[in-house]
Amino acid sequence: MRLFDRLKGPFTKAKCERSINYDKRTFEISGLGSDVPGIKFSLADFKTEVQKIRDASEFSELLDNYQYQMCRLCKELGKEDDEWKKYVAIRASMFNLLTSFQGTLIAFKSDPEGQKPRLYNVVGQLQDFTLLAARQILPNMEDLESKSTVSKGDVQEISPGTVSKALELGSLDETEVNQFVEELESEQVI
Repeated sequence: MRLFDRLKGPFTKAKCERSINYDKRTFEISGLGSDVPGIKFSLADFKTEVQKIRDASEFSELLDNYQYQMCRLCKELGKEDDEWKKYVAIRASMFNLLTSFQGTLIAFKSDPEGQKPRLYNVVGQLQDFTLLAARQILPNMEDLESKSTVSKGDVQEISPGTVSKALELGSLDETEVNQFVEELESEQVI
C-alpha cells in the first residue's frame, strides 16, 4: 500500500484533530490513517517495561500536539506556500512514527521479551523526533497553543535539513513523501 493511501485520512479532513489521548493510566490512538484501526491500552495491560511505555506515551502525545499545531498552520498557509509542503512532509513522518509505535505496543503486549528491542528503538525515535520538533520545527509551541488562529508570521522557516532529519526519524523515503505531498496538493481538502 502506498504512503498516500495509508496516510491520506488525517490530511484531507476539514478540521484538525489530535490522534493521541493519554491520561497517565490509559493510552488511546485513533485517526492515524485509513488502514490503522484505533486502539486503547491501559498501562496495567503491560507487565514489564511500564516506565518505558509511559515515557513513549508522553513523547507520542507531545508529537501529536506538534502535528495538530502544524495542521492548523497548514490550513492558514495554503498549498501554494513552500512551508506548507515542509509541514505536510513532517506531519507524514510523525504519523508514520506514531503508527510504528502503535504496532510496537500491540506486538510488545503479546511478546514482551521478543519485542523489547523494538520498543526501545521506537522510544528513542519518539524522543529524538520530539527534540527535533521542540528545537527546530515549532520551538514556540506554547505560544501557538494559546492562539485561536495561527499564521506564517507565528513560526520560523524550516530548513530542508530539518525536513530530511524528520523523514529519517520517521523512517520515510523522501521521494515517496514528495509524491505524497504532490498528491495532496491535487486534493480538494487540506
